[in-house]
Amino acid sequence: MRILFTSLLCGTFLLVHAQNKPATAPQGKTLKVMTTLQMPGETGTNGTRGASVAWNPITRKYYASMAGNSSYPMAVFDPNGKRLSDAELSTDFDTRGLWFDAGTKRICANGYDDNGWIAYVLDTQGIPLETKRVISGKTQPDENAVGAGDGKSLFFMHPTFDDYRFVISEYSLQGSFVKHHYLLLPQLMEYDESSFNMNCILFTGIPGKEFGIIHPEDNQVHLFSKLSGKWIQTLNVPLEVELSENFNSAYANGYYWFYNEKNRTWYGMK
Repeated sequence: MRILFTSLLCGTFLLVHAQNKPATAPQGKTLKVMTTLQMPGETGTNGTRGASVAWNPITRKYYASMAGNSSYPMAVFDPNGKRLSDAELSTDFDTRGLWFDAGTKRICANGYDDNGWIAYVLDTQGIPLETKRVISGKTQPDENAVGAGDGKSLFFMHPTFDDYRFVISEYSLQGSFVKHHYLLLPQLMEYDESSFNMNCILFTGIPGKEFGIIHPEDNQVHLFSKLSGKWIQTLNVPLEVELSENFNSAYANGYYWFYNEKNRTWYGMK
C-alpha cells in the first residue's frame, strides 16, 4: 500500500508539474536574407528608423520610407532591389505604415498621431509626385502605430499587452473601424510587453498565419491565426539581422522586411 500511495503521489506531482509548465513556441524555420533595399542618405540627418515597405503589384515596385519627418527619404525600388528614385525624393509626409490600396490602386500611408492617411500620386514611371489626403485626424490606436494592409483592410497593433493578449484593430481603407482581433500568447512567465515590438504588426496574408508579432528579445517572429487568434508558428531571424523594439519592420510581396539603422538597409527574408 505504501508503494502504491507513493506512486500515486509521484504521478499526481508529475501531472500538476506538466500542467503548470509554461508552453513553448511552436517552432518553424529560420528565415534567410533573399534581397535588400538600400535607403539613401545618412542616419540621423536623413532619419534613423525605417517606417515601412510596401509592394505595388501594378507598377511592380517596392516603396520604402523613413519615419520621423516629412523631409526624410522615400525610395522606390525594382523587384531586384535596384533603387529607381532620386536620392532627394522625400516622403512629403511623416509616415508610419505603408500599404497598397487594391480599390484605388494606390500606395497609401498613415502618419504620426493625428496626421491622418495620405495616398501617393505617381508619375508614369511609378515615382511619387505628390501626396493626396485620404483621411484626416487620428484614425489609429496609438500615435506611432504602423499600419499594415492586405489591400482591402488596414491593421494596427495596440500598445498595451494584457493577460498575454495582443489586440489588433482592423479598419476599412475608407477609415471606418471594423473590429478587434485578439491574439493569445501562451503564458510564458518571462514574457511581457517590453519583449515585443509594440507598434508594428505584420500582416502576411498566409492562410492560418496572417498576423506576425515581432519578438526582438529572442530575434523571432511569432505567427498567429487571424480566425482563432492562436499562436501557430515561430520564425527565427538570424542574429546578424537584429530586430528592433520599435519600427523597422514590415511584410511585403512575400518577404519579411527588417531595417538596419547602421547601414540603412532593409533586409527581405523568407
